[in-house]
Amino acid sequence: MTGTGTSAATTRNATSTWRNWAGNVSSRPTRTFSPASVEELAEAIRTAAADGLRVKAVGTGHSFTSVATTDGLLIRPELLTGIREIDRTAGTVTVAAGTPLRRLNEALAREGLSLTNMGDITDQTVAGATSTGTHGTGRDSASIAAQIRALELVTADCSVLTCSPTENADIFASARIGLGALGVVTAITFAVEPVFLLTAREEPMPFDRVTADFDALVAENEHFEFYWFPHTGNCNTKRNNRSAGPAAPPGAVSGWVEDELLSNGLFQVACSVGRAVPRTIPAIARISSRALSARMYTDIPYKVFTSPRRVRFVEMEYALPREAAVGAL
Repeated sequence: MTGTGTSAATTRNATSTWRNWAGNVSSRPTRTFSPASVEELAEAIRTAAADGLRVKAVGTGHSFTSVATTDGLLIRPELLTGIREIDRTAGTVTVAAGTPLRRLNEALAREGLSLTNMGDITDQTVAGATSTGTHGTGRDSASIAAQIRALELVTADCSVLTCSPTENADIFASARIGLGALGVVTAITFAVEPVFLLTAREEPMPFDRVTADFDALVAENEHFEFYWFPHTGNCNTKRNNRSAGPAAPPGAVSGWVEDELLSNGLFQVACSVGRAVPRTIPAIARISSRALSARMYTDIPYKVFTSPRRVRFVEMEYALPREAAVGAL
């Protein structure tokens, strides 16, 4: 549950520079405030308006854009955390906006529940992930925001608004991926389902085969994704499909080698060398594309969909119709 009472809130004036997770965007807000309740948030917005300050909310800063930068009041939701309600009849969970996806996934797993689909990074807050359009893969599954059934937000006039397909429906339609433009999200109600198993099949594949067989790979798998290594003809592919089980998670040693040593440790070294000596990038890409081996494992969804991302990076994304993807590549 979210906390209550002014003693829990934290305010910082004349704050130091705020930077996003990747480090490519920064700003210097006049004040930073961490409300411990919806009422405290509304009062902070009221005070900011009286002082002539604009208000922005930010989660963990995983957006690579300047969407959260402000020279006014920066709202940090780290005290607005926890599950408010699980409704098994409706198949929903209501969670406070500042809750990290990692904690939500763990809590749902303990209750025998799961989100249907999710992105790759679990450090994001639920409000930050949905408001910026975080997505996963999926032949039939949409983004995390598409799983929202209702949300609560504090608007510019300090009203607390509940939105759903039947209540303030026009605002709900936009606020699910609202970029903070319609107010500060304080709670989200997600659709959930009984926890299930996914089998992941990861394997290298030539770029030419991926593009030639792309339509079939998408049609045959619930979730298909691939990573191309520039300067090479190599890709790493991942296919996730629901499984009857039994669970067969990666071994402790092999999982550490793939997810920590290779995907994080050596990747960090490769990025650092490539940044310092750009002419080495083609060679690094060729070596990296051969480092990951094929593997299969079966586990509950968040342990398959998500990966530890300890190397900070910058990326940009383009939304294309699926039928245009191969031509664009």
